[in-house]
Amino acid sequence: MRLIQITPTLSQNDAIFNEVCAVSEIFESEVIKCVVYAENIAKSALSSGLEIRKIETLSASDDDIILYHHSIGCKSAEIFSNLSAKRKVLYYHNITPPEFFDSNPPLQKLCRLGRSQLPMLCSAADSIAASSEYNSNELRELTRKPVTTVPIYFNAEKFLSVAPDFETVRNLSGGNYKNILFVGRIAPNKCQHNIIKIFALIKRYISKNARLFLVGTDVGNESYLSKLKAMCYAFKLDGVYFTGSVDISRLAAFYKCADVFLSMSEHEGFGVPLLEASAHGVPIVAFGCEGVENTLADSGIILKTNDLRAFAEAVWLAASSEKVRRYLISKQYERLKAFDKNETVGRLKNVLFGF
Repeated sequence: MRLIQITPTLSQNDAIFNEVCAVSEIFESEVIKCVVYAENIAKSALSSGLEIRKIETLSASDDDIILYHHSIGCKSAEIFSNLSAKRKVLYYHNITPPEFFDSNPPLQKLCRLGRSQLPMLCSAADSIAASSEYNSNELRELTRKPVTTVPIYFNAEKFLSVAPDFETVRNLSGGNYKNILFVGRIAPNKCQHNIIKIFALIKRYISKNARLFLVGTDVGNESYLSKLKAMCYAFKLDGVYFTGSVDISRLAAFYKCADVFLSMSEHEGFGVPLLEASAHGVPIVAFGCEGVENTLADSGIILKTNDLRAFAEAVWLAASSEKVRRYLISKQYERLKAFDKNETVGRLKNVLFGF
């Protein structure tokens, strides 16, 4: 028996890639052969230790279990639907609504395709899972089959074992600044434009001693990045840094030096950076879209308002008040327990093996 995982794209520093690695790690320790098939394979993924093959070479047997990670429209969805295997499992990570990508027609088309493929995937799957209750509820509107919420397995101990990049830590530690951090790809649904507006309010009305670090790739959303940079110029803002994609050691350095994590995303299927910030003891302030609320529960400061001044005040409070920081961090540490191995593996085995 093999456990075959299928995903459209494999690229390091990606939440689904990390989940694919975690699933392989869990079941290879139980002497189950794990193989990963993908349409697009980044060079960075080849050094992961995974057994990776192109989707075109996939041939399944009646003894195989197939786990398909769905996050975008692709031909892999049709391949999965037409395969015969012992058991086929759909794992839904959510798809950003297409209306967020009016400035990126190719990506918008893929998002539409991905959502249109959901009924086909649900019909083809023997078992259905999703990474959050928010994602599960979306599928429950499309199928009468049971949908199990299987949270992403977040190995906090492994994540924290990465040594922060020394040079980055040294550069970020100078001066009496409060460092505001967001981690996530540059994309309209992540609403970095609102983060910049909040930062402008902080700089104008609260303190000049603040810096903003927006960590994440802009690939596919270059026009949105240009808009963000134009905003900074129009506001005459200094202290805003667009880092692009960073490796895991530099990412650890940004978390180590952050005073507060600010998320203004209007759509998240899950939100792994929220768990990363929590693990590093960084207090979180976030706009309360449903996916973020599902991830954080009663931890962090969650605001459901369009009043950016309220966010500016909350960010500064979380960054400056030691009492507030201790409270938020303790609640976030508690919330992390919902995503450890003991909480997730049992559910995962149930959807994969039917027990």
